[in-house]
Amino acid sequence: MDEFYIQWHITNLCNLRCRHCYQEYFNSDEDLPWLKLKTIYENILSTAQEWNKKMHITITGGEPLLKKETFLLLDYLDLKDEISELSLITNGFFLNEEICQRLDGSPKLKKIKISLDGASEKTNDFIRGRGTFSKVMKAIEKVKKFSNLQITLMFTIMKINLKEIESLFELCKDFNLEGLMVERFIPLGQGISIEEQILDKDEWKNLTDTLLELCQINSPLNELLPYRAFQIKFNPNPPIPPHRRVTDIPHRKSTEEVGEVTTIQPKLELLGAPCTAGTDGLCIMPDGMVYPCRRFNLPVGNLLKQSLSEIWQNSEVLRKIGEKNNLQGKCKICPIKECRGCRALAFALTGDYLAEDNQCWL
Repeated sequence: MDEFYIQWHITNLCNLRCRHCYQEYFNSDEDLPWLKLKTIYENILSTAQEWNKKMHITITGGEPLLKKETFLLLDYLDLKDEISELSLITNGFFLNEEICQRLDGSPKLKKIKISLDGASEKTNDFIRGRGTFSKVMKAIEKVKKFSNLQITLMFTIMKINLKEIESLFELCKDFNLEGLMVERFIPLGQGISIEEQILDKDEWKNLTDTLLELCQINSPLNELLPYRAFQIKFNPNPPIPPHRRVTDIPHRKSTEEVGEVTTIQPKLELLGAPCTAGTDGLCIMPDGMVYPCRRFNLPVGNLLKQSLSEIWQNSEVLRKIGEKNNLQGKCKICPIKECRGCRALAFALTGDYLAEDNQCWL
């Protein structure tokens, strides 16, 4: 059965003020009480039944562990057949023994994703705030000690931390982590003030080439152009046979950590995430508003007022970005059929979500 991917931001409340954050404010003013959260998840479940699809839901914020309804929501979703998998994105500050054990008790929550934006204390703390590097290291230790959850680090790539990608690989190996997610920086919210940190097309190309080298993958660089983000899996289970290449494996898309798989090592995978906006994923905001993705800052509906199915079928924005012939510039004539560029980046930089992706090196 096909999966549909949802990133659900259940709160804007956060204890950090990261320089690159896509949020504009960090309070709970838009947070929904339990009964309205219930309305949203029932909306999601009914659509899953209508579409005959499983829902893969990532709960995040803000900082989701600051919202008291988080565990109630996880417990409820855990019981539903329509949910294939749950995951949680956190900054790691509140991962104590009790929290780790409670998360570990969720059958469908196998993975926890912790944000880190530098392989060194100096770089990470400049971006995320003093003491955050140390907090994440301690959080990793607690998760490993008090749970069986797989840990993936969430890394937003910018000019300031671009050169630390190799060191970050080593850090993940040293801590025996399951994965590393490398995402683009999109200038929204607080991040608007550091727009100069966006990688240019040559830097994005060099990063992609570096990932191939670090994963020891012999694959044409242009085959990775459709991907908006990358995940490195350090301990895949089961391992992928060494002869399989990018072009041999069908697409599997997700807002967070999916795509095609390739490897020549039995214990290392590189996964790419194509843009899911308008194809098989979306984002839910704390007030029930729906975005194509969190970094694509354009509402297309609200789950407190419309069904997910209605939004998906009737949104002009989702329809336009889902079809390559609607795109502009070099993206419209690009020979790579499955690539639609990064609509979020185009919208953030130009105000036109159909504009060409300026990080494309073709």
